[in-house]
Amino acid sequence: MKNSVFKVLAIAYMIGGLLQIVTMVWNEFFHQADLTKIDVTAGLEFLSAILILLGLVGTFIYTYQRRPSINSIVSFIGVFTGTLLFACLKWFEAFFEPILKSHVPDFVESLPAQADTTMMIGLMILFLSWIYYGISSVSAKVLPITGSILVAIFPLLFFVPSPIFLSPLAWGIGIIWMSLAMLRDNKQVDVRNTLDV
Repeated sequence: MKNSVFKVLAIAYMIGGLLQIVTMVWNEFFHQADLTKIDVTAGLEFLSAILILLGLVGTFIYTYQRRPSINSIVSFIGVFTGTLLFACLKWFEAFFEPILKSHVPDFVESLPAQADTTMMIGLMILFLSWIYYGISSVSAKVLPITGSILVAIFPLLFFVPSPIFLSPLAWGIGIIWMSLAMLRDNKQVDVRNTLDV
């Protein structure tokens, strides 16, 4: 893969992680009870998920080139699927749910049980896939261990007594940590290639 493409993927990953932190800050400090807040939050999370998906392609290539294994392939497929489901959910919340709320508010307020179940399944796939991906990254020892641990524990922070903002904060910082390591390593490869010439 060309270094310029790899840099774009790593930067997309970094911005996706940063948007998770921005979304957390928005929710914590600029919380509003109107529809605009929901639109902004879901829109930021949708954009974040798309950028994280792009970055995951870069992390897979980065990891697989240095330590190829079946575990890398399986964890990438799992985390890509989980994040894609998250992006679909946030797309619905950002662009479709506001239309439903303005035309059929009673329907949105009392969604059928199947819709709640489907959303919960999507979130559980997201959480489990990132836990597995983080553990897989720790065992591969290619990406930074601290970043890998942070992305592995972010789902668990939803279920333990802790401030709600810690989960997206851990996810965002872990992703940024990984992307910075990839960019730094890629820069060193560029320098080595230049010196070899």
